[in-house]
Amino acid sequence: MAAGTFQTQFLSFFSLSFWPERFHVLKESWRKQFDIKIINSFMVVCVFILAFYFVNNIFRSFKRINNLEFRVSNELRQTQGAKQISQLKEIPYYLEKIGNRDIFKMGPKELTPDINEVISSKAAEATANLKLVGIAWSDDPDAIIEDTKQMRTFFVKKGQMIGEIKVESISKDKVVLRYGEELIDLR
Repeated sequence: MAAGTFQTQFLSFFSLSFWPERFHVLKESWRKQFDIKIINSFMVVCVFILAFYFVNNIFRSFKRINNLEFRVSNELRQTQGAKQISQLKEIPYYLEKIGNRDIFKMGPKELTPDINEVISSKAAEATANLKLVGIAWSDDPDAIIEDTKQMRTFFVKKGQMIGEIKVESISKDKVVLRYGEELIDLR
């Protein structure tokens, strides 16, 4: 065989026209060897085997779960008592913690001072014309209080004065004012 003939055959092996013809021959021979109905039947059998395996695993898992037992050692029962094994606390403990929390602010909830139910006539008279217009809530909240008699609006912070009245605290829904020794709730 001449060198030129070998080179021509070698190059024709890698040419684009060579491969489609070879694949066509493989495709035809594969169709003759395998029937599509046989392959479909084999796939159906495989699906049933996998379905059986899946269902069997589910039932075996349920059986294992039903046979589980939780055992507590005798030493633990004697030291902790049979009733109190969990480290969780009673429900009132958690309810108290929730009640002392402000969900809009980090840290414990600020407690506002108790408001006296009976307000003297002087305190009632001094705050009668004051109306809470709004609260600008932030780390250092502002309150907008309107004096309806004098037609004035005050933008105040905690500790500031409106005449003889001191702003004691500002919360999300009210402002506590101090007139002398008395506390007045302004909503």
